[in-house]
Amino acid sequence: MQQIRIFLIQKISLVYFVLAFIFIYLIFSQLLTWTKQGYDSQMLLGSSTSSNQSTVNYTGLDYVALGDSYSAGQTPYGVAVGYSYTDMINEKIRERGYAGNYDKMGVSGYTTINVFNQLYGIEQMIAEAEIVTIDIGINDLLLLPEVYAYLFENHTKSFDVAEAAAIQQIPEAAANLKKIIVRLKDISSYADPQIYVMGYFNAFPEFPEFLPVIQQLNEAIRLVTEDTGVRYIETMPAMDAHLWEYLPGDLHPTVEGYRAIAEAFWREIEKSLFNSLTSPHLIKPSDISEHWAEEKILRLYSQGIIAGYEDGTFKPNHPMTRAEFVTLMNKFFKYTELGEIGFSDVPESAWYITEVQKAVKAGYISGYIDNTFQAKNPVTRQEAAVIIAKIMGYDLSDGLDVTSRFVDGAEIPNWSRKSLNALIKRGIIGGYPDRTLKFQGTVTRAEVVSILSLLTTEQRAGE
Repeated sequence: MQQIRIFLIQKISLVYFVLAFIFIYLIFSQLLTWTKQGYDSQMLLGSSTSSNQSTVNYTGLDYVALGDSYSAGQTPYGVAVGYSYTDMINEKIRERGYAGNYDKMGVSGYTTINVFNQLYGIEQMIAEAEIVTIDIGINDLLLLPEVYAYLFENHTKSFDVAEAAAIQQIPEAAANLKKIIVRLKDISSYADPQIYVMGYFNAFPEFPEFLPVIQQLNEAIRLVTEDTGVRYIETMPAMDAHLWEYLPGDLHPTVEGYRAIAEAFWREIEKSLFNSLTSPHLIKPSDISEHWAEEKILRLYSQGIIAGYEDGTFKPNHPMTRAEFVTLMNKFFKYTELGEIGFSDVPESAWYITEVQKAVKAGYISGYIDNTFQAKNPVTRQEAAVIIAKIMGYDLSDGLDVTSRFVDGAEIPNWSRKSLNALIKRGIIGGYPDRTLKFQGTVTRAEVVSILSLLTTEQRAGE
């Protein structure tokens, strides 16, 4: 009896061993299949090695649009949610033959917190996206009781109170935006989407005193995009070209207004996703990789408008000298005629003498009262503003002075005030988070390139 029991136990143990072996084999085989499928899917979908450059030929581009009422397509006076700039971007993607999934996720009234929370319900959508656009942050300010009362309830709160509340809220909105972008990148394990973040236009032209607040918000947004390595889309110049036509008394644009926004986005999308900025024969400066102005620098660099140094660098954060500045202006605006100069400190052997002659002939510089040009001096913000206002032919007679909204606005000298005022109102220059304009501060080489990019947008919008 004992022998039979032992025999049965041995047989049962053998059966269990065989079953366990079969079970392990099946699991291992399935794991190999899943692994291969995952690898194959990555090979089919492709991946880019950098968020700043796309080298993959996609058969279809999935596009996710995140944001507030602008992304949703809210029409003026809250009539309906209609045709947005995001729909127009999707149309252009389809026209290029890269039609993929399009998910329009913008919601009227959304704040940065709303969008951040929204991401947790659309992770698969984000993980598969190659293009993501974002417009968010303005409602973080508009929904503050103080701001809402001033803008929408007949000034039941004073502007000073509304302004203080809005400015205090901007850092939090910026911090939330950064969380959104970081979360987007975490979700996208291999798609590595191109992310484009909108800077806001002047949605309240009837309240010009509110413009510096929008500009401070935009500067905070731009700094976040610089910090996170995504692209910032400037929309203010394009909208300002026909502002009262695009915004008929409401903060939501007409279809043509949305089209202007879409064009601003598309120029950057087309350049960064479909076209390579760098020719294979162009030697890229060694110190601009991942710089916030990298693409703007490369654009002008490849066109021969700007140049680097003999050591292969561009020095984007160095102040631009007056000689360098007039050289760049002449090349960008194609000034070629030479004028007579009498500056005591510009020798005939100076490399920049012909550039100074061109600038004098064009009429945008006149030198200092001591008859010097001071070529090696850094260009200040107010000097750059005066020169650009002259070149662009801005009307300086507008009596509305927005410079007074800055802490150091009262210190601006008369010779530069109107020019600074004109550039501020056009969104070409703005203030700093501490509400100063720093008009006597120097302008870096990268900042000048950025200004020229904005002027290019303004010129195109006016065509």
